[in-house]
Amino acid sequence: MKNKIQPKTKLKISVKKVLLFSTIVIVGGGIIWKIIIGTTAVVVNPLKAVAMFTPATGPQLNGFAWCATITIDHTKVMGTTDHTDFPLLVSLIEPSLKSTSNGGNVINADGSDIAFTGGNDMQLDHEIESYDPQTGALTCWVRLPVLFNNVNTELKIGVGNPNITVTTTPESVWNATYEAVYHMHNNPNNQDLDDVAGNFDGVDYGSMGSSNLISGKISKAIKFNGSSNYYAIKNKSFHGTGSIPTLMVSSWVRTNFSHSSYSSNWSIVDFDRSEFFNFYVHGTGKISFSSTGSNGTNDFNGGQSGQVNDGNWHYVVGVYDGSSKLLYIDGVLVATQSNAHNGAGIGRNITRYGFIGDGSEASSFNSSRNNIYFDGELDEIRILTVPKSADWIATEYNNQNSPSTFYSLGNINNLPIELDYFKASLNDDQVNVKWKVISQRDNDYFTVERSTDAQNFEPIGTVKGAGTTLEVLKYSFIDKAPLEGLSYYRLKQTDFNGMFQEFNIVAINYSKNVETASLSKVYPNPFIDVISVEYELSSSGEVSFSLINQSGIQFYNESVYADEGKNSIKFQSLGDLPKGIYMLNLYQNSVFLASKKIIKQ
Repeated sequence: MKNKIQPKTKLKISVKKVLLFSTIVIVGGGIIWKIIIGTTAVVVNPLKAVAMFTPATGPQLNGFAWCATITIDHTKVMGTTDHTDFPLLVSLIEPSLKSTSNGGNVINADGSDIAFTGGNDMQLDHEIESYDPQTGALTCWVRLPVLFNNVNTELKIGVGNPNITVTTTPESVWNATYEAVYHMHNNPNNQDLDDVAGNFDGVDYGSMGSSNLISGKISKAIKFNGSSNYYAIKNKSFHGTGSIPTLMVSSWVRTNFSHSSYSSNWSIVDFDRSEFFNFYVHGTGKISFSSTGSNGTNDFNGGQSGQVNDGNWHYVVGVYDGSSKLLYIDGVLVATQSNAHNGAGIGRNITRYGFIGDGSEASSFNSSRNNIYFDGELDEIRILTVPKSADWIATEYNNQNSPSTFYSLGNINNLPIELDYFKASLNDDQVNVKWKVISQRDNDYFTVERSTDAQNFEPIGTVKGAGTTLEVLKYSFIDKAPLEGLSYYRLKQTDFNGMFQEFNIVAINYSKNVETASLSKVYPNPFIDVISVEYELSSSGEVSFSLINQSGIQFYNESVYADEGKNSIKFQSLGDLPKGIYMLNLYQNSVFLASKKIIKQ
């Protein structure tokens, strides 16, 4: 059964400090691995390390058929401090990332077995923007808990573990400071414009269709015709005087439209220039950011005439930091306006809804507009409630403008076997261990290992490998003397040259036939949030019940006093328990007595 790996809860981390879990530095192979396990501390570069893996706290992932190390060049990371929760653009074409049917290693055609890991091989949050199983072209965003500024940052990409399906949730990549993120990759013919950071999707108007979806700077982009095309933003409005204390808007833009009027090519994103804000391209090819506060409307533009409307892609950013307004073009600060709104927030006592590609006068969704349409192409639009620093913006530009020079792909590891499954099952008083291998390369032998704590394993038997072959082969091993209680089994594979690889762990809960106790009835099964248990004991005393999933993780434990003979108990409030198969175990005086398999729906 495949393990569904869910993205972890986002950490709320300040810009200067990182939430750490103890700090363990391991030196090996010229690389320092920083495993983060406990307190709040500034991340530093110990021992002048050449590279460090970004910390991660997700599930530990391994057993991939193919994996490689992504190394970020720290000279492309601007500033003197590390960046936290940085959304890294990974954009590459790699033959090994083709699907298996096309000669690659990716098992699922939608790329759902592609995973990224950081320190200690723990999972990183990521979002796939596009994936082509025929060519191995991948565009995705990976949230780096730490992007180091003075040392190369490393992470791993891995594919081809048949026991893992990685469920990506874009909201885990884009933290709470991102009000909206539009990749501009949706086909207007049949899709809304997806806000991957939340629920502020855009609806297209002006006869937009498939021809408006073009190749963009990152992946796909939307082309606006300058005469009728626009998106109205759903579920998002601003209301109230000073209701926007700080703001950042960014986009990749390509246009060759030219006009002497500043308002001739509205807008990238507009929530009404004279009520809240408008971010747009000035008719002369500068970048403009208009906003209104209690002191009136401030029209602000920056850059050189012709700089943005030269027909090339440019990364443009507008910032209001609560005091100053700043404009950036291609990662460079081009203009600053101090004390733009006397230290107050943006906004007047009115409601305004927003548009992409047209100016807003709207007090409700898709109502009044300026009918001044944008002429050009837009990609990767973002609205943030908390502005990023100049160093962050410059780093973001370096990453998105040239991913291939921002990082390198190396240390590629093609594993010697492609494992389809590894499982164990009880058969009376023995454990049957089975596994299936799709292909092998220089495979000498397998070792079946056993543990009582899922940490310290001992070998209990070996099985000869098949060397090099593309033949699908099944293997088995019988543990004739299993350990009582919960134990764990792991498969280890060793090459002819002595190199080895360890694969996933499975759990078994074994008990000899016991006549002193029984779980006579557990219902309902499957259950939703409540289960009732009827059980019998040969002697009275304290008993305990525990719920353990198939990976051996305990999710629930409760102790009660029970009488000799028949007893019953009801467990409630189990609605938050993850769906899946569990073992309900009964213990008395720390001795395992009985077990029942139950299913949570």
